[in-house]
Amino acid sequence: MEKDALVEKAIVSILTVAVLLQDVCFSAFAVFERKNDVHAEAEITSVVEAQYESHAGNALRLFFPFASPYVIMEFASYLNYRGVPAEGAVGVAGGRNSIALATRAFAKDGPCFGGAGIRCRAVTGPAPRDLVIVLPDDEVSLAEANVYRERGELLLFYEPSPPIPHWAYSLGANLVGGITIAAVRFKHETLSNRWMDGSVTMWE
Repeated sequence: MEKDALVEKAIVSILTVAVLLQDVCFSAFAVFERKNDVHAEAEITSVVEAQYESHAGNALRLFFPFASPYVIMEFASYLNYRGVPAEGAVGVAGGRNSIALATRAFAKDGPCFGGAGIRCRAVTGPAPRDLVIVLPDDEVSLAEANVYRERGELLLFYEPSPPIPHWAYSLGANLVGGITIAAVRFKHETLSNRWMDGSVTMWE
């Protein structure tokens, strides 16, 4: 009986350590992801802000090849907070003083999300001088993102900090059970090979 009790205690201890290890890994993974998501969007916004100011009143359009309308709206709200007015935002006059947001997600122009507010323009692709934005939580491969990065001037390329080698992505996903802060947006069971990178490209 004593031997059985020791074996049972050993199994319980191993399972407890395994659960704790997974929790620690998940927490570290989630904090890393969230931190880099915020930093990437801040750097992308800084580039957009600089381009907006340099346009001196001329029209500026952002094209989002992969982001959902809701994510575009969130990003535009942050732009407004940083002093870069988005078309349709409350308190922003239309015309050349506000930036336009373009996406392939719509058949016609309209609110990015909900019945009013920030507007998205329906387009089939970027036009010359558009800023093409790839956000860190866009669920696409490196090859898909590079289609847009290689057709213009790359103004910003953001990589997670500290850098994590690509081979560690699958390991990290396995340790946390395939769940990350972005899991509600990601459909794939494994992380993209461009996980958490972002970019701004001026289309040519």
